[in-house]
Amino acid sequence: MNEEKDNIIREAILDAAGILFQKWGLNKTTMEDIAKAAGKGKSTIYYYYKSKEDIFMDFAARLIESLIRKAKDQVDNKKTAQEKLKVYLLTIFEELKNTSSLYEIVRGELVGNNQVINQIRTSLDTQEIEMINDILSYGIKNNEFIHYSPKDVLTMSSIVVSAIRGLHMDLFLEKKIMATDKLDLLIEIFLRGIRK
Repeated sequence: MNEEKDNIIREAILDAAGILFQKWGLNKTTMEDIAKAAGKGKSTIYYYYKSKEDIFMDFAARLIESLIRKAKDQVDNKKTAQEKLKVYLLTIFEELKNTSSLYEIVRGELVGNNQVINQIRTSLDTQEIEMINDILSYGIKNNEFIHYSPKDVLTMSSIVVSAIRGLHMDLFLEKKIMATDKLDLLIEIFLRGIRK
C-alpha cells in the first residue's frame, strides 16, 4: 500500500514539475514552485527528491519510457524486420519532435550540464540499442538479413543508434528539423547493407 501511495505522490510531483519545466525551464523552476504546483509541502518534495535535477531526471526517464513504449507498440504491429526497423526509427524521431518544446526551453540549460545530458542519453541509448538489436536479430532469424554473429548485431545496433542520435542532437541542440524523407533515406542506406 505504501509503495502505491509513494508512486502516486511521485507521479503528482513529476506531472507538476513537467508543466513548470516546460513553462519556465530547469534553472528558473524551484523546488518550492514544484511543491506548490503539486499541492505538496516542500518537505514532501525533498523526501522523494534531493534536487530539481533529480526530478528532471525522473521526468526525462518517464518521457523516455513513454517514447519507447509508443515505438514498441508500432513495431509489434509490423510483420517484417525491415518494416519494424523503419517504423521504430520514424516513431522515435516523431515522438522526439513532439517533445522538443520541453527541450527548447531547457536546451541552453542542459548544454552546460553534461551529467544530466549523459544520464538521459545513456538511458535512451541503452533502450534503443536493445530494441534495434531485437529487430535485427528478428530479421536474421526470419532470413530477411544477412547472418551476423550476436556480437556484430549488437555493434550494428550501436552504430545505428549513434547515427540516429546525431540527427536527434541536431533537432534539440541546433534546432535543425530534418525532413522525414532524409530519415527514410538513411534507413534505406542501412538496410541495403544488411538485406539478403
